[in-house]
Amino acid sequence: MNVFLPSVVFGLLTSLPLAAQVGIPATPKKFDTTRIGEAASGGSSIGYSQSARPQPTTRTVTHIVIGEPRQWKMSDGKTFVGKLIAFEDIVIEGTAAAPMNVPKKPTVVRNATARFYVNSKVYEVALDKLGAEERKFVEDTSAAIAAKK
Repeated sequence: MNVFLPSVVFGLLTSLPLAAQVGIPATPKKFDTTRIGEAASGGSSIGYSQSARPQPTTRTVTHIVIGEPRQWKMSDGKTFVGKLIAFEDIVIEGTAAAPMNVPKKPTVVRNATARFYVNSKVYEVALDKLGAEERKFVEDTSAAIAAKK
């Protein structure tokens, strides 16, 4: 047993350096890398082109407000708070600011309906659904704008 242990230790110690050695290739260019464009098949390459991103465009819609916010009463007794607005909107599209073209006589009533701006939304309400006082106010406002020079 005394003879066996030293021979095992000697065998392990001599085999460790052999396991860690790396073999040298027979031809030195065996491990070289071929770069793109140097391939033997005839100059392949990878083309990368970054397309220009389109400029973001903005669309701004401006409502023409006819009067101050007020409480409107419907013919069925329900109420809402909103602004009377014209049927024409000012729409600006593009990357730069553009001048606003405000109509001289905005349309208040169209096809017996009026437009209201309520809680950041636009609603069209038929005049016959409005209360008598509100209907008179809308019609008077429309007549005053039409009579304006």
